[in-house]
Amino acid sequence: NVLALNGGDEELRGRAIVALGSLLLLSGELEEADKCFGEARELAAASGDDVNLARALLYAGFVAFRHSHLAEAKTLWEDALTRAESGGDQSVAASVLRSLAIVAGTEGRQDRAGELLDQAIGLAQESGDDQLLRLLLGSSAEMNIWLGRYDVAEKAYGDALSLAAEIGDFSARPLLLAELGWVALLRGDPVTARRLSVEAAELAEDLGTPRVLAHALRLDGEAVMRLGDPAAAFETLDRAFTVAENLNAPAELAGVRCSQACLALELEDWEGARVHAVEAIETSGLAHSMRRTTPQWVLGMVALAEGEFGSAGEQFQESLAAAVERGAPRHEATFSLGLAAVHTVEGRNREAVSRIKRALDLWSTLGDPLGVVDCLVVLAELAATTATEGAAELLGAAESLRDLAGAKATPREAAQIAAISKSLGRTFATEGLEAAAKMDQADAVAAAGRIISLIETGNQ
Repeated sequence: NVLALNGGDEELRGRAIVALGSLLLLSGELEEADKCFGEARELAAASGDDVNLARALLYAGFVAFRHSHLAEAKTLWEDALTRAESGGDQSVAASVLRSLAIVAGTEGRQDRAGELLDQAIGLAQESGDDQLLRLLLGSSAEMNIWLGRYDVAEKAYGDALSLAAEIGDFSARPLLLAELGWVALLRGDPVTARRLSVEAAELAEDLGTPRVLAHALRLDGEAVMRLGDPAAAFETLDRAFTVAENLNAPAELAGVRCSQACLALELEDWEGARVHAVEAIETSGLAHSMRRTTPQWVLGMVALAEGEFGSAGEQFQESLAAAVERGAPRHEATFSLGLAAVHTVEGRNREAVSRIKRALDLWSTLGDPLGVVDCLVVLAELAATTATEGAAELLGAAESLRDLAGAKATPREAAQIAAISKSLGRTFATEGLEAAAKMDQADAVAAAGRIISLIETGNQ
């Protein structure tokens, strides 16, 4: 056992310690892993082994990142890159570039993240490191998820999955399946997301990779929530929280808290939603841990539900500005629609229409039919006082798109739709629902465009 040797080859011992630390990191034992990397850094510095020093710094950066210490991780990775380049190791340099790309993406500098990933992919190809290339494809996919390029992300994850199979890396399969499931969920396909989440969770449990298990369970909870089984979603997210809590990984924990906040919101548990959302924000400020939406959106929706329109508007406006700055079209659409809902109840129809148009355009471009459904319902609420016939048609279109996606209205969404239908009158609403029962997304967007034109004309 190399680690048990006293004296001898300190360079070899240092490399063995880094390998041990990486295994501890994978299993979620962050404190023990960090001790290994600290010892390895001392040995590498003493022996002048720049390559192993770069490895130790790289993995120490992962520990800091898992603790949501972004500035510390960035400093460690910048030092690691200098050491890797000094040691002339292309694979290690590419790994560090990948990590720095994650930092740039988290900071909202997507162009820089893309440049760093391109450099890393070039080095991995030159060195013939297929395992690293697989990791880089995953990172590229994650960046494209943030940018709303779901087709590109799906292809990159698929290529990574194929490459992992070619090189016999079966340990990568659960994570990649979970990531493909997240892409499906973000594209409004909870059925596929559920199928992939179940397989990913089973494999992660078999392989003993708790971080991946927490990730897959969170996805499963989100998918089940959209499929109309809140009790199962609650149980699954509770399990995901327990796994993430045992990992002592704030980013994963914050992600689960965000999903729990969304579930509480959809169950009209305003206080529970608020508590979970605040805990998510306090646990980790890293935006990358949020996928479908953010805890800030939940807080805005709670304020809206409780009649605190000014507070809701401030929350949505501040978060919208951040989403635009970071280049996150999904979150921009979410907060634009939140502002539209605030403007609607305040009677500011012109501003509401403008926000709905922007959100509808973004959701259509993203290819998420459930995002389009949200737009149709908010527009129907606005149209209920200005274009009643169109409002009923929009509700019918929303129901049609939700059925096509295999999703069910949550209690919050059902209550919102019931309130709009009541204001229209039962007979009128029923006729509108039946008229739009077979609409696809293109038809629904076209119908929304007609209603928007009617409202804009009426407000001139």
